Amino acid sequence: MVTNSWKVYNDHLNSQVPEERLPAWNEKAFELFTAMLYAMSQALGYDFDEVQLKRDCYRPIGHGDLENQQYRVRKGIEEVLDGKRAIPMAVTYFPFAADEQTEQSGEGAETGVHSETKSPTEAGQ
Repeated sequence: MVTNSWKVYNDHLNSQVPEERLPAWNEKAFELFTAMLYAMSQALGYDFDEVQLKRDCYRPIGHGDLENQQYRVRKGIEEVLDGKRAIPMAVTYFPFAADEQTEQSGEGAETGVHSETKSPTEAGQ
């Protein structure tokens, strides 16, 4: 009985689940884990019932939330590395020098002549 409950639980843990079904998958995993604990308690001669095991087990909500977040991060990185998803980005600033900005805008591109910006000390020499 213990071996069978472990196999059922292990099978569930190794199943693929879409992200939108993850909360239901986690709940099912917890139920199967509780059933396995119950089978173990019966085999070892303890007098626990399934409700007691389910309610008295230490399983903080934060641990489940953390697992869900880590799963989404890993899945997102996997999709980027597999080329299934791109990382969105927007360029907000290009740090060009004044003469490079002139070249970038195309000023003088047709004649091949570009204006030069000189400082007041260079202009007086």
